[in-house]
Amino acid sequence: MSQFRSLDPFPAEHIRNSLVFRDGLPSYEFFPEAIITPLVKRGAWGVFDAQGKPIESTIDYWFKKHMPFQKAELSCSLEEVEDNAQSGFIYGGKIYPDPERSYGHVILESLCHLWPIVRHGLNGRRIVFQSEFSDTAQWYNIPYIFEIMNALGITEKDIYECRKPERLRDIWIPGPCVQLNYAVTLEAAKPLYRKIGEFLIESDASKIDRPVYLSRSKVAKPSNGIIGESELEAALHTLGFDIVHPQELSFREQVSIFRRYKSVCGFIGSAFHTSVFAQNSSRMIAINHLEGDFFHNYFLTDAIGENKTEIYKVSADILRASEKKVLDSIFSDYLIFDPKALSEELANLVFL
Repeated sequence: MSQFRSLDPFPAEHIRNSLVFRDGLPSYEFFPEAIITPLVKRGAWGVFDAQGKPIESTIDYWFKKHMPFQKAELSCSLEEVEDNAQSGFIYGGKIYPDPERSYGHVILESLCHLWPIVRHGLNGRRIVFQSEFSDTAQWYNIPYIFEIMNALGITEKDIYECRKPERLRDIWIPGPCVQLNYAVTLEAAKPLYRKIGEFLIESDASKIDRPVYLSRSKVAKPSNGIIGESELEAALHTLGFDIVHPQELSFREQVSIFRRYKSVCGFIGSAFHTSVFAQNSSRMIAINHLEGDFFHNYFLTDAIGENKTEIYKVSADILRASEKKVLDSIFSDYLIFDPKALSEELANLVFL
């Protein structure tokens, strides 16, 4: 094998140290009335009190106070809000747009209000979600969401969605246990993700004493494509790595990878968020091919799942953005110049 030279630990302690770990439990407030609107990506939507004021704990913040996908404004007058005499709810949060391609966002943003379900159950209440869909079944029956809802005991009949701005009565509104790129409340988050993981993972699953590589080569439209990944897979296979394509596996199989394999490797991406359900999981080695610091959420899932993702940067003689890169975008294709060298250096990390 070649001398280790092009994979170096990514200096990420400043990111870990920037995260906020909140004590106790998130807020859990009762409202005699609340106004719920459908989700409108980058539009006016939200959850509001009876007077139309946004309820702070439901605002879709990234980082501390950034709202990239929401204007927390009522999209109509109070007089135009429908009232269908519906009551007895728990607020469940939003279903992130395009959940089949936004898996990582769903795992963090669409589950973060569900922590009271683990502690108290539904107690005969319905759970209200916000989405862009015209039919709940369109998102509920997406396989990984279906498994998660089953783990939490939430059936499709338990779910209520407002297709227009609507006034609901007798509603409990939990604050989020995870705030994207910024904060986590572990006392609420750990039991939530642990319950889902225990439902999904077979307790007697056999261990696999080999490393596995999570490939993106069969993803139809990856946000950050890897050119030359098939050649990397072939080289890794000859060195003793198993190769898996997560999108070809069931959600249960994807979760079990992080419990069964000795080491899990791959280019950094939302597939690594799956480890949050496999607490105390495999050793995880993520190759950073992105330009900038986008790792806050990996450290949030690490904290929840009691894991530690090792992130390595790659030198430009091995991998760099291709000439197809779109200016002013974090999304681009990346070209592996030397798949054999990269495979050997991954093997050095795993086997030595």
